[in-house]
Amino acid sequence: RKGLSITLVTQYDIHLVHAIEEEIKLKLQEFSVEEQLVLDILTQVNVTRRECEIELEGMDFDEKKEINKRKQMILEGKDPDLEMRRKAELAKIRRKNKECKEKVQQNLQRRKQLQLQRKMHKRMERRRKKMEKEKEEKEEKEEEQ
Repeated sequence: RKGLSITLVTQYDIHLVHAIEEEIKLKLQEFSVEEQLVLDILTQVNVTRRECEIELEGMDFDEKKEINKRKQMILEGKDPDLEMRRKAELAKIRRKNKECKEKVQQNLQRRKQLQLQRKMHKRMERRRKKMEKEKEEKEEKEEEQ
């Protein structure tokens, strides 16, 4: 099939374009456009898209979707309320697991930090003792002379 396809590409997407060219075994041509013209069109598209989203929210679009899901579950012989409770319970378990993992990570970080602090404290203590010893040795040498 022949045709023309235009994709907006930033400097960060060049590697993706090269991968596509390698896959289709064809060198893509650059199609230059006026940046301001493209920005005007993108602004218009974004405004229209947002207007449509607001309109769908006003029509309770998601509510109709949920009603249709419930009808489909009933047709499949499932209890929609039981399924909703099961999903809520799964979400609760996942949330608790996530919280638990975060606590474990925090505890590990705290332990690591404490170990590092102890290590630094020991190092500083050794340096202090070494300096005291050197000072004493120096004083002893001075007394001998």
